Amino acid sequence: MSTYRFFKLNSGKRIAAAGEDHDFDDDLPALEHARSLANGYAISVWQGPRFVAYVEGENESPRAPSAQPRFSANRAS
Repeated sequence: MSTYRFFKLNSGKRIAAAGEDHDFDDDLPALEHARSLANGYAISVWQGPRFVAYVEGENESPRAPSAQPRFSANRAS
């Protein structure tokens, strides 16, 4: 298992809250967890010094309660 760190980002892509750590077997479950955190925030996902991905949270509105966060195409190699 690897430890992943998740940072909530504000609209200026700056850290909005302290990071939280969770252990996952690989990137896919870590990204799914990031989606659950997004809820109106972008989430920056890191595995140690390795940037994994941004998960973008869309602002929810009463007209679109099922709006789902997206994975960004930006990913480090």
